[in-house]
Amino acid sequence: MGGSVIVKSKISVLRIAEKKLKDLIKQRYCCVFHIFHKYVFNTIYLSNIWYALNRKLEGKNNK
Repeated sequence: MGGSVIVKSKISVLRIAEKKLKDLIKQRYCCVFHIFHKYVFNTIYLSNIWYALNRKLEGKNNK
C-alpha cells in the first residue's frame, strides 16, 4: 500500500513540474516571439524608408 502512494505522489510531482515547465516555455516563447516580431517589423519599416529615399535620390539624379 505504501509503495503505490509514493509512486502516485511522484507522478503528481512530475505532472506539476511538467505544467510549470510548459508555462515557462510559453512565457519564454511569447517573449522571443515578441522580440522577433518587433525586429522583423522594424527591419521591414526601415527597409521601406531606405527604398523610398533611394527612389527620391534616383528621381533627382534622373532629372
